[in-house]
Amino acid sequence: MTRTLSKPLMLLVMAILSLSVQSAYAQVRIDSIDLKAFKIPLNKAFKTSKASSSSCYGIFVLIQAHETVTPGRKFTALGSILPRTLVTNESRSDAWAGALAMRRILIGRTLDATHLAGDMATVQTWLEHLNELAITQKLTWEKPPTQPRQLRATLSGFDMALLDLLGQMYDKPICDLFDDGLSRKTIVRSAPTYNANAKSTYLASAVTKLHQDYPAIRIKIGLDFQKDLERLTAVAKAIVKSKVPSRTIWVDVNQAWKDSQTSLEHLKQIVDALIQVGYQGQFLCEQPT
Repeated sequence: MTRTLSKPLMLLVMAILSLSVQSAYAQVRIDSIDLKAFKIPLNKAFKTSKASSSSCYGIFVLIQAHETVTPGRKFTALGSILPRTLVTNESRSDAWAGALAMRRILIGRTLDATHLAGDMATVQTWLEHLNELAITQKLTWEKPPTQPRQLRATLSGFDMALLDLLGQMYDKPICDLFDDGLSRKTIVRSAPTYNANAKSTYLASAVTKLHQDYPAIRIKIGLDFQKDLERLTAVAKAIVKSKVPSRTIWVDVNQAWKDSQTSLEHLKQIVDALIQVGYQGQFLCEQPT
């Protein structure tokens, strides 16, 4: 004897099957990308060996996306573009024009949303497409970078936003998106950064006021080497006497030393001076040339 399902029960089964099929083929679609220019004034000018700045400016990249299933999650992913003519040879106007072009490429694209490795590969392909576009962009800055390195900051902003989107989709911190079989622990650390013209007494005082959770103090140098040596020695003395004598001294030269030989000579003098006052922590040097 053959039994048939009642009409209401059949409709229910069909609805369940329909939802199952939709879930199996769920995707995340990029609906829009908002670009928000920002300029944050600083309490006082920040000076490096390259220039002085009274504000922090850039462009936020906000990717709006949604799951194609109903009801589906909605996402807002964030990246930031920090164009610097003295760092990436990238002006604000060139970065904005590049971001508009990159936005047009990505809107409407979809991610599988079921297989992380596959979506990571897809994002990598998208970034390659954006890089190809960046190379062909006509720049207005008088000293543009060499062609393969155009719009690095703009690309970085979109890279960050796309990784943020993947992290939200798979409920993972970004570091865990790069699956290489290694277990990782996410550690959030920061180092307060001080001007290239901050005086020795100010820096030594700053060390004594730092919260003990700060593992390092970062100092811009490169304007005057002898004054830098005095400043770093004062910092080292203050660290030795502090509650955290292991705190790292981290300097950023911003390429002021020009060549490798000069850099090696300056680094030796700094290390010798730090050792002489009893400093036993780590010393890090960023961008000597």
